[in-house]
Amino acid sequence: MYQSFRPLKIVIVGGVAAGLSAAMRARRNNPQSEITVIQKEEHISYAACGLPYFIGGRIPAVEDLIVRQKDEIEAQNIRVLSAHEALSFNGIKKRVVVKELNRQKTFELSYDRLIIASGARPRRLDIPGVGLGGIFYLRSLNDGMAIDAYIREQHPRKALILGSGFIGLEMAEALSLRGLEITLVESAAQVLPVVHPAIAEKLMAGLLARGCRFMINNSVLQFNGEKRLKQVVFKNGGSEDFDLVLIAAGVEPNTSFAQSGGVRLGAGGAIAVNDKMETNLQGVYAAGDCCQVRHRVSNRYTWIPLGTTANKQGRVAGDNASGRYARFKGVTGTMAVKVFDMQIALSGLTGKDLEKVPGGWEQVVVKQGSRAHYYPGGADITVMMTWARRDGRLLAVQMIGEEGVAKRIDVAALALQQKMTVRELAEADLSYAPPFAPVNDPLMIAARRAVKMLEKSDSRPRLG
Repeated sequence: MYQSFRPLKIVIVGGVAAGLSAAMRARRNNPQSEITVIQKEEHISYAACGLPYFIGGRIPAVEDLIVRQKDEIEAQNIRVLSAHEALSFNGIKKRVVVKELNRQKTFELSYDRLIIASGARPRRLDIPGVGLGGIFYLRSLNDGMAIDAYIREQHPRKALILGSGFIGLEMAEALSLRGLEITLVESAAQVLPVVHPAIAEKLMAGLLARGCRFMINNSVLQFNGEKRLKQVVFKNGGSEDFDLVLIAAGVEPNTSFAQSGGVRLGAGGAIAVNDKMETNLQGVYAAGDCCQVRHRVSNRYTWIPLGTTANKQGRVAGDNASGRYARFKGVTGTMAVKVFDMQIALSGLTGKDLEKVPGGWEQVVVKQGSRAHYYPGGADITVMMTWARRDGRLLAVQMIGEEGVAKRIDVAALALQQKMTVRELAEADLSYAPPFAPVNDPLMIAARRAVKMLEKSDSRPRLG
């Protein structure tokens, strides 16, 4: 049984993960409110994370990625303005300027509550020739369909992927499944720069074993061709012919609409929000990839665009905008990616955030089988664990292996969320059965090794 809330005009900018979660939550809370969702694309409510699997052929039809059809949403008495762009808003007059893209006409919508869920956009690179045919970004359903159509119609043989983050790696597998030769180019000193070098080393060896080339400490200087891509010139010298390029050089928060009305930005150039998803403007909320998030380990705001986070933030924004109280307590930065038969996952602090840990930190890297040694199958899992030197608090866990990685990282994520120490993790009661894990699980081996190192560095006398 729900409370009775006064009817409100709620306008939501963005109709994918965070926006639709906010809309459905607000409707559930407040049946009398007038809810309008503005979406720039024709498509709404789709699983963008599934696009590499559609391109690779594992998902047979792009329609399979649609979570909710437009008519299903409108059946919930939610007005959906697809192929409409929210251009700007006035927080004093509480009005949004909207452009109908098909007819190029503008109009205004009034609101009592505004939720900005404008997401993130691919980081555009200013490289000569970047507009040639055969060069793609991957962010939207339209992007995925364009890449798929190009492969079917033009039959490219060699693909260059510029960037080796999660999307770049997933697309390396996807394009390889479509029969293309793959080359990854990364400006950092390793593939997947966010992970520990020991994890990256395993990943790079695995890529080479599966026929993928990569260039590290390199970037693209120029794309050559007439109407369509033919050649790529590299910063470190030399050139090579390619007939498809995917630019996967990261994303950035899409905040132009938010800034039009004076919304303040925070960590990573994303929209600054509190735990109720409120911005600095009264009645204006933000959720999803366009806004910052509090990291539970560092207790600092950061920007980590993830679909799981977007859905959770959207529900909290929808609750608070419609009159119910809710809080979003933050994330531990848990991510996982599948690259061929390799699984890579991480949770916790990375990079410069570790340098801010009071008293410093320590790390250990261990390798252990995913199953009991006598049970058929299984594979080694490499685990990197980081903890605070001062008190042994767990700070980060990263893993790579061919099975059992993605679910083990969930144990680590919960331990990080609960601020456990490596001693507490080493005592955790994890399941054991030969087909699933050795009696000494890889995660436990890493935690016990961490405890030994912690005790060795702690010369204080102990009781017992």
